Amino acid sequence: MFIVDYSNCFFFNVEFFFFFNIFVYIFFILGKKIPLNIFKYLKISKINNNIYFFFLIFNVFFLLLELFEKNFFSFNLMILNSNFITFIKIIILLITILIFLLSKIYFDQEFYFQSFEYYILLFLSLISTFILISTNDLLILYLSLELQSLCFYVLASFKQNSIFSVEAGLKYFILGSFSSGLLIIGISLIYGFTGITNIYELGLFFEQLFFTRNNFFILLGSLFFLTSLLFKVSAAPFHMWVPDVYEGAPSVITLYFFLIPKIGFFSFFLRLSIEFFPMFNISFLSLVSFSIIFSFFLGTFASLYQIKIKRLFAYSTISNIGYLLLSLVCNTVEAFISSLLFFIIYIFIIIDIFIVILSCRHYQNFLKIKNIIELISLIKFNKIFSIIFILNIFSLIGIPPLAGFIGKFYLFYSTFFSEFLLLLYLAIFTSIVSAFIYLKIIRLVLFNKQIYYYFFIPISKKIAFFSFLTLLINFIIFIDISNIFKFFFMFFVSYLYIFIYIF
Repeated sequence: MFIVDYSNCFFFNVEFFFFFNIFVYIFFILGKKIPLNIFKYLKISKINNNIYFFFLIFNVFFLLLELFEKNFFSFNLMILNSNFITFIKIIILLITILIFLLSKIYFDQEFYFQSFEYYILLFLSLISTFILISTNDLLILYLSLELQSLCFYVLASFKQNSIFSVEAGLKYFILGSFSSGLLIIGISLIYGFTGITNIYELGLFFEQLFFTRNNFFILLGSLFFLTSLLFKVSAAPFHMWVPDVYEGAPSVITLYFFLIPKIGFFSFFLRLSIEFFPMFNISFLSLVSFSIIFSFFLGTFASLYQIKIKRLFAYSTISNIGYLLLSLVCNTVEAFISSLLFFIIYIFIIIDIFIVILSCRHYQNFLKIKNIIELISLIKFNKIFSIIFILNIFSLIGIPPLAGFIGKFYLFYSTFFSEFLLLLYLAIFTSIVSAFIYLKIIRLVLFNKQIYYYFFIPISKKIAFFSFLTLLINFIIFIDISNIFKFFFMFFVSYLYIFIYIF
């Protein structure tokens, strides 16, 4: 395996290719509104936005496939590419395609919400997430986070006729700016006492010079740095923005917030736990363990008192972030792969649940469901759709033979062998408590005998098939888990080989 520096070769950089196409789209097609000669020749007077975006996504997808087995640096060792990083980017791109399709369904129902700026912001945030995953420099990390955050602030407040959406964007902006301030202070302290911003070089520097790891200001900078990242990944006690932002943002954007930033930050966390944070082992373990305990208890017990669906799953995702952070404390390859597998399963579950939230609309006023109590008539409305929804809830609880059981089992298994028994017991306890919350939803759907029912508009066959397909993937993961685990193991070990090769 060879590590090559393609510093001056932009063709190999997916982010540059993606951004260049978005730039062309904005300034030449939408900005000036001048049709190009080739479109006149083809007798096309107006470019279809959807066709262009689909074409761009598939181009990026095939470029990512081409980058497999190509391990290289670019932009003067600031950007790294490996099989593991490419694999994560492909997962994110596939999720974005699903959200793109769900956005079309959402826009057909929310007529005032149609705007090409939404897709521009969506893809710019996707580019920043790609840069975040590939970054090898703290300054590039900060710039990618700022680009991502600016897109998220606007997306959260995109529904301008809703005071809740505007409030969500404002809260996100204020608290996100505070988090960015902590990040830049942490980077400044680390750079001020080392003179290095490259992540690999920092790891080597701290490994060779033991006394720098006990420097108060470097520890303080690392504390600020890690606290900011925990805020971005919505781990407790840095979660205060999550419930309000997730509830106020439009539902399809809430789904985007649930998935894309989380997998981007988590994959970057996995890299940092190998390259950077082992040098501050005690401080790192203390802060992450503290965050895990808070995430378990606050995310689980706060969910008991929620009456709104999106707010309930916002607290649910906080407790699930605690499960993911377990792998960082264990710091083993098996734990990393288990957490990544758990998160992939969680992605399919959340997508299927949000299909229900986006699709079920009241017959009289065409409004979507917001409160948990509105699920009481779901079984009367569509039995098959309700069964799919209930099976996804069972998977979220962790009941076999669904993939959610496998995700939690492997994660708890790796935690047990790493001998973090207190965190394991807390994880099992909060998992049992959260089961009561989800069983309450199942009771409302199946066994509630209330006289009054909510009537919904019929669901299209395409949405039902899409929902069934995601559930089928849930079963396939459970049946063929050994091969899937080996598949994840192959990509992660390839990244570890690069790390060993460099050092």
